[in-house]
Amino acid sequence: MIAFAFIMLATRAFHVSSALHLPDASWALFFLAGYYLGFASFGILLLEAVAIDVAFLMMGGDPYCFSVAYGFLGIAYLALWGGGYWASRVQNHGAMSMLRGAVAWLFTAGVAYLLTNGSFYWLSDKVANPSFEGWLQNAQTWAFGFIVEPMFYLIVAVVVHFIAHRIAQQLKTREPINV
Repeated sequence: MIAFAFIMLATRAFHVSSALHLPDASWALFFLAGYYLGFASFGILLLEAVAIDVAFLMMGGDPYCFSVAYGFLGIAYLALWGGGYWASRVQNHGAMSMLRGAVAWLFTAGVAYLLTNGSFYWLSDKVANPSFEGWLQNAQTWAFGFIVEPMFYLIVAVVVHFIAHRIAQQLKTREPINV
């Protein structure tokens, strides 16, 4: 959990990560927390995300992304956590496990994206004349950064997971470690 908290602090968008040029890991972290950690991890990560955002605003950060739609982030993060939890129900360390994880990510990241992008577009006062066509264009503009970019962190997690699993198997059988 400490590693998750540190990664969120180091990558939370428009705060620390803009200086480090790291993509925001928040979405991937909520998904991975659902996969690896108990439900308490959801609350801890949510509190940390809000604390980072509040600190950012208190330090004079740009409040553009903060609106009445901000509350939908919690629901989106819960969807991501739930997707990770669902994916963790099959852990055979094979192709089916990876397929289930990929499907869970794409589905829950899509739901989370629709929640956050839709609520911001329709509920905030940032869009002068909202329309369905305008929302579709807006959604297409931002989708890559929210759905595809976090997959970098997920790929790293998958590689680490399978290497750790392989090492654990070999240590159990006392075979030489061949990664």
